[in-house]
Amino acid sequence: MAERLSDILQNEKIISKESFQRARKESNRQGGTDIACLINNDYLLEDILVDFLEKKYNCVYFDLAKHKIENDVIKQIPANIAKKFFVVPIAKSNNVLAVSMLDPVSDEVIENLKKITDYSILPFISRKKDIEKVLYYRYVSVPEFIDDKMDENISSGGEGFPLIKKFVFDDFIIGSGNSFTYAVAVAVAKFPGGKYNPLFIYSHTGLGKTHLVNAIGNYLIEKNPSLKVFYINAERFVKDIVNAIKNNTVDELHEIYRENDIFLIDDIQFLIGKERAQEEFFHTFNALSQSNKQIIVTSDRPPGEFKNIEERLKTRLSGGIITDIQPPDLETRVAILKKKLSLKENKIILSDEVVFFLAQNISNSVRELEGALNRLIAISQLTLKGGEITLVMAKELLKDLLVFTETGLPEKKPETRKNDFQVAKIFKQKIKSAKNLQGIMNIIEETVNFLVPKAVEKRNQQALDMLNEVKKLLGEKNLQEAFKLINKLQQMNL
Repeated sequence: MAERLSDILQNEKIISKESFQRARKESNRQGGTDIACLINNDYLLEDILVDFLEKKYNCVYFDLAKHKIENDVIKQIPANIAKKFFVVPIAKSNNVLAVSMLDPVSDEVIENLKKITDYSILPFISRKKDIEKVLYYRYVSVPEFIDDKMDENISSGGEGFPLIKKFVFDDFIIGSGNSFTYAVAVAVAKFPGGKYNPLFIYSHTGLGKTHLVNAIGNYLIEKNPSLKVFYINAERFVKDIVNAIKNNTVDELHEIYRENDIFLIDDIQFLIGKERAQEEFFHTFNALSQSNKQIIVTSDRPPGEFKNIEERLKTRLSGGIITDIQPPDLETRVAILKKKLSLKENKIILSDEVVFFLAQNISNSVRELEGALNRLIAISQLTLKGGEITLVMAKELLKDLLVFTETGLPEKKPETRKNDFQVAKIFKQKIKSAKNLQGIMNIIEETVNFLVPKAVEKRNQQALDMLNEVKKLLGEKNLQEAFKLINKLQQMNL
């Protein structure tokens, strides 16, 4: 995902823009990530964060407090990287490294981890306090690992991403929704710089664009190791441009980008609305194209649907071949699952009945499909020692991810709760009895302190944001605005 988790939480209305801005100020003063500061300063309930990540991104919660980490596992990630990104390794098996993270959906974190380990990363989510304990106690307990030796290339500007080695053509499952795009990708890999230049692949997220792009790069390098293959995403491109302008190194950056034989760029839609980045990309595109260098671009939409992007750049992007990937049909989804299960590191017993159940209930995204299977694999390896997961177990373990058919679990009836605190009545009575301004402030503060645990219990993030705002207004002695928010809270039935 190109967006940061903090941006996603704002877009999903889980945190307010104001809460995020205050947390950002706190992160500048205190250090740490935006998510850590949101949790530290009570702008974000960790229960809500865990619940959201489980449901939206198929993340699996891992209780670090109940798990012992071996020294050879903790050594897989340098301490400075672990502390910077709030991530700790928890187990390794064959070529898979399981890690607990505060932000398990961050592309930035995953990409950085891939640069320092040969393992495939299997992310879990854990609570901040548990991660902090591991960061403090476990890393200190491995003295030979305290000397943090960081790869200086991590997050440095002007360097492409390493290709994802596991993404090759042989492991791409072909179906009716992707067969044409696959054929074109193979043709480009065999004859780069030919008639399919540029190659523009678009689809919704999680359908295989990144797999094909990396497969092209991996194929070309295998056939000709001397080729210069440059892989990046548009977000990184923008960051590199901004840093180059700031550091007066634009010419050096041009040389890095344009002296390549193959240029692969993901998520080009990120350039929308960024005029200087569009200009730089346009000239980079022209320089590569005039030298017959192959350009492969991915996006979540075709060029014709781009808004706020230069018309000349649209024309360039549309000048080769444009092809899309559609969601896989049922047979393809089953084949994808069986292919993944055949990998030697995925030691799990899963019947055809369970495989069909997953394929039937997750239809729009290969990534979501594999995410659900990864959850079953991880739980089997970490808790069942590779034992069989039955259909009943699979339904229970994935009940927050799937839309069940008539053979699925019955719907739960919503629970009703009696309102045990009538905010309006008690608040108004106490305010009437207040004798001075300080007394009124004390009553408001008392009311806020009473309502915070109610908001936490009901997982009402909107109410929690409003209560935090009331606290801020009290500190500024702005009673008028505090009263307005209290009146809104009275309607929330806390």
